[in-house]
Amino acid sequence: TVLHTDASRLSPSAQLRVRATHSEFANEFMRIYMEGVASGTLRPYPPDLAGRFLQELMMSAARSLIALTEPTDRLPEVTRSMVDFMLHGLST
Repeated sequence: TVLHTDASRLSPSAQLRVRATHSEFANEFMRIYMEGVASGTLRPYPPDLAGRFLQELMMSAARSLIALTEPTDRLPEVTRSMVDFMLHGLST
């Protein structure tokens, strides 16, 4: 949550390191997604859309925590819900 609220106040070199880390994270996330598609575990979507959907899901979860006074209290619930939604969507 600190990065989302204070990123603009970081030094330029720190902002570059954050971007690089996010890029590595996104690449790894997409690799895992593509392996899931290849194994038949996950549904195939166009990679650009899958990436956007997953990115927005994570950002939505982060924003729900940022809005809280004590985000760590709700972190386990938000994380479980995000992963469940990621894997099962709205299906029952």
